[in-house]
Amino acid sequence: MARTEDEKVDENKLRAFQDKVYQMAREEFGTDDEGKSNNVTVFCLDRTRYWPMHWFPVPYDFDPLPPEEEERVLEARLTNLSLATEEITRHLKMREFHKRLYKGKVDEKARRPEV
Repeated sequence: MARTEDEKVDENKLRAFQDKVYQMAREEFGTDDEGKSNNVTVFCLDRTRYWPMHWFPVPYDFDPLPPEEEERVLEARLTNLSLATEEITRHLKMREFHKRLYKGKVDEKARRPEV
């Protein structure tokens, strides 16, 4: 359901909040050797505007890994690929629905396609 501007999260407040949380993570967990990157990534998502995150973290695989760890890395990447593919499919179905809607070929009250 679409929200009015008044119902959406204030982007400036969210940015300020994320900056505070980022600083807390920096203090609690430290940074890389050069002090540039936090050891923990903090990301705040405005759910009044955006879909939830559709991915899983992928472990580093710089060095040779035991077979079970290699499987975990591959599984995480394949899961992410599958989730991304599902999102593209959903987007394309909704795009087609909207094209038909704006051309007047679909009743506005018609049920949206299953996605």
